[in-house]
Amino acid sequence: VVWLVRDGQNNVDRGWKESNITVQTSGEKYATNLASRTAVGYDALGRLIVVQVDGSIAVGDNKRGMDMKRLADLLIEHGAVNAINLDGGGSSAMAHNGVLINYPSDNQ
Repeated sequence: VVWLVRDGQNNVDRGWKESNITVQTSGEKYATNLASRTAVGYDALGRLIVVQVDGSIAVGDNKRGMDMKRLADLLIEHGAVNAINLDGGGSSAMAHNGVLINYPSDNQ
């Protein structure tokens, strides 16, 4: 688990230095690639913040999604004081009341 936000500050650079870069989902390339992302955090009042960003496995101009620094900034914009990365890539999905509400790129 990598801390995206610590004490209201973007922690991506420090978090990735602390992570095990031998694991597939760690290291510079994973942090800087545009991709689907899922993260969770909480605000100063203890309220849960869940963020899911659609992305794709496309390359070049067709690539979409967020890198980890932008994801951390988005969480901070929504009030997160602490947040972690959960998942990313084509399987990243979100449902509400049992209904899929995003567009996982693995389905395309």
